[in-house]
Amino acid sequence: QGCCEGVRRDAEALAEMMVRLCPEVPWLILRLEVIQNNACWRWHQDWYTGRAIVTYVGPGTWAVDDAAVRFDRLNAGATDGLVPDTESVYRMTPNSVLLIKGNTWPGISGLGLTHKSPDLRTNNGGRPPPKRLVLKADLADDRVFD
Repeated sequence: QGCCEGVRRDAEALAEMMVRLCPEVPWLILRLEVIQNNACWRWHQDWYTGRAIVTYVGPGTWAVDDAAVRFDRLNAGATDGLVPDTESVYRMTPNSVLLIKGNTWPGISGLGLTHKSPDLRTNNGGRPPPKRLVLKADLADDRVFD
């Protein structure tokens, strides 16, 4: 019960924080997911208004500052060479909260945080990639559901 209660408290705290940050956004979506493959394997920016994400088990989300992104390649839909300097990648540690401002965050108009799932490949022994336990609190407007 301790783990479940902790996750419930975290979900409540993340939800309250997100609603306080953008009270005009009509939708709040909470998800607790077990992820084993690269759910968001390519660098991208969300069309959600915002997301708070915490990884409890496994490697956390990767994110980069705008200066590290080749926006010409991102905007062209390329899947490689978007972040040429791997030293610039922030790799979230377990139990850290990452606040992702999406492309519809008030006042930023299309400059959301560029991020992706960590690279999870089979290891040298051929075993499957590790599972991740991830809590997400997403703010969304009606465009996300179109």
